[in-house]
Parts: sequence; C-alpha cells; structure tokens
Amino acid sequence: MDEYLKLKEECCQKQKKRWNNLIEGVIINQDELIPRFTQLTIESEKQDLFRYYVKLMQSLDKIPDKNFVNIEYSKMFEKMIDLAEFNGGTNLGIRYFQVRRGIVIDSRPAFIMAIMGPGSIGSENIIDDDTEEIHITKIQKLYFGRDILGLEPWTCSDFKKLRNVYFHPDSECYILGAGVFEGCSSLKEIIIPNKVVKIATGCFYGCGSLKNVIIGQKVEELSRSAFQNCQTLKKVHIPDSVKLIEEECFKISAEDGYEGGLVEITGMKNVEELGHSVFVGTEITNIKLGPHLKKIGRTCFMGISLTTITLEYNDDLEIDYDAFNNLDELTIINLLGGNTKKWVAKLKGQFMDCWKIHMLSERYQEQIEKIRIRNDFKWDISDEVIYIAYARILEQEAMQLMKGGSTNVQIPQDISRYIAGFSPKN
Repeated sequence: MDEYLKLKEECCQKQKKRWNNLIEGVIINQDELIPRFTQLTIESEKQDLFRYYVKLMQSLDKIPDKNFVNIEYSKMFEKMIDLAEFNGGTNLGIRYFQVRRGIVIDSRPAFIMAIMGPGSIGSENIIDDDTEEIHITKIQKLYFGRDILGLEPWTCSDFKKLRNVYFHPDSECYILGAGVFEGCSSLKEIIIPNKVVKIATGCFYGCGSLKNVIIGQKVEELSRSAFQNCQTLKKVHIPDSVKLIEEECFKISAEDGYEGGLVEITGMKNVEELGHSVFVGTEITNIKLGPHLKKIGRTCFMGISLTTITLEYNDDLEIDYDAFNNLDELTIINLLGGNTKKWVAKLKGQFMDCWKIHMLSERYQEQIEKIRIRNDFKWDISDEVIYIAYARILEQEAMQLMKGGSTNVQIPQDISRYIAGFSPKN
C-alpha cells in the first residue's frame, strides 16, 4: 500500500509539473493549428507519463483489498482516458492502452482498453469482427465506463488473455448478458456493479482461473451455468438480493475432466429457488439454506462432500428427487422450525445412499420401528428420513438411558452437535 501511494504521489507531481503548462499553451491557441513540433512534444509527454501509470498498475495489483483496487483503477483509467484523448488521440504507449467509443472499424485493440458508453455494448465495441482471430488473444485488462448500461451476449467471450475486468464504482450497468465472459480462461477477478440485477446464462462459464467474485447488492438472479466450471472459485457470498439460482449455476463437470470448485458459500438468506444440479461436483462441506426457500431442484447437492446441512421449515418448500442423495460424508442435518411429522413429509425420498446417515439410523433401528408404527409412516418413508427428523429425540432418550446405567444403543461420538439447539421439537 505504501509503495503504491508513494508512486501515485510521484505521478501526480510529474503530471502537474510538466504536463499542465503544455496543456495551457495549447488551450490558449486552440483556434489555431497546433504546430507539428508541439504535437510531437504532446505525444512524447503522453508516453512518458504513461510509463508511470504502468508502474502504478504493477504496484496496485499487489494490494489485497479488492474494493480499494477497483476504485483506484477506476480513477486511474479516467485520468488515462483524458490523457489519451487529449489532442484527438485514443492511444497511449503505442497501443498499450486504448479508448473505444462506438463501433470499431479496422482498429486493433490494445493490451489495456477502456470501453465507454453510453448505452449497451457488444463485441463490436471492442474488436473488429474482420480480424477477430488476431484480436481476442491480446486484451489483458478491460475497463467499462460509468454510462454503459449493459454487456450484450458474448461481448468478451473467449478473450483468452483477459485477466482483469473493472467497472466504474458508480456504473449504470444493470445486466451482464449470456456468455459475456465465457471461456475467458485467464480471468482472475471481478466486482459486479451494484446496479446489475441479472447475471445471465453462462456468463462466466469455463473461467477456470477465476478466484475472486464480488456479486453486486442488487443482483436478483444467477442464471443457468453462470459460474459453471469455475474450478478455482473457492468462496462466494450470495447477497440478500438474490432470489433465484438456476440450474448448474456452480456445477463442476467431472465427466468432462473438471475438478475443484466451491468450498464455501455464504449468504443465500432470501433465495427462493435452487435449480437442478446447482452444486454438483463442488467441494462444499457446510451449507445453510434460508427460510424463504420454496424449491430445491433435482440432484441439487447430489454426490458432493457435504458434512452439514441446515434447513429452515417452509410450508411451501418442494424438494425434487435426488436433491440430497449420495452424500457419503453427511452426518449433521439441522432442521429449524416445523415439527417431526412435517419434516418427515418434506424429506420423503431424500438422503438415499448417504452412508454415514444410514449407519447412524441403524443404531436406532428398534426405536425407528416403534416411531414408524406409532405414526403410521408407510414403507416409502426411509429409516434415514425418520432418523433425521427424530434425531434429537432419539439421542436424548439414549442419553437418559445411559444415565440410568444401561442401554444397548451405541451413542455416536459427535452427539454434542445437538446441544446448540438442534430442531425440530415436538
């Protein structure tokens, strides 16, 4: 941080000392043609100052505070834009930095590009379609100006060397279209603007180097496959604004050779629907689902490394088949609200082939059989579901028997997990 602030001060001092006088001289004579010598001097000064910006960027990239970095880059880009466009230009550093406004015609992109609005933009605002094969391998950093309203489908797809994307902190952008960054295999991080309400289908599909994503505070929908096969994205926070997470949103396609993916997901307080296979192939071990959840799609969590699930009761909740099946490491299901019979009805058909849950239910086989008869639970309700719904009662009874001096029930070593208010209660 100190290194960056020192370089920033040096850059500002240099610009004030050598650049301002030149600009003032040109403004005074703005009705006249600028002499060739003066034009060459202006271009020379531009390039000299740009070298400082390169050093600033290298220093800024070392700072871990991503919000600070995004704001500083925005300030830097806005100054670089003014510098590049002064005297009718668009470039700095011999096509190292370039400003784009409107449709591109026969113009090669630079390593760093500032894309300016107004309105929505597409790939034609960044690259010339006639020479697309040359261009898509070059761009490393992209900055989108404040008045851009949206990124159209596949705007930046397959920009293989694109590493960083920055939006103006007060960006007006409200939508990221389908496949906007699909296949950007070098993209490392992005802060999604706070006015974005939808991240469309496949927006970041296959961004295998993506490590840091901050989702804007007004995003309501994460569409199908939005972050599918983002192998290095280990942690993400879902803000309270998000209501819908569509199918395969965070899926890692093991069948295609992908591995890794999410380890931790937080938030999801107001999510109302999870589509099918949302988390298949990920490495999540603990998840808490909120009270507004109305639907969990088929195979949503199937076959992953979950050890702990927290569910809150909702009368409208529907759980599709196989949503929670084949969870071999699962041992703890915290059920909040509702009662045992309601949970049995909700969980019917779930938690099949969950080995550790099966082993726990076997320890209470006799008690589960009595509960089944007493409550007239049909045989299409598994022992595992009855165990999950009645776990607290079963283990409390077992503890009481132990205190009395004898019991045939083998008590799980991790029984203490229920002390912190396990629910449901009758």
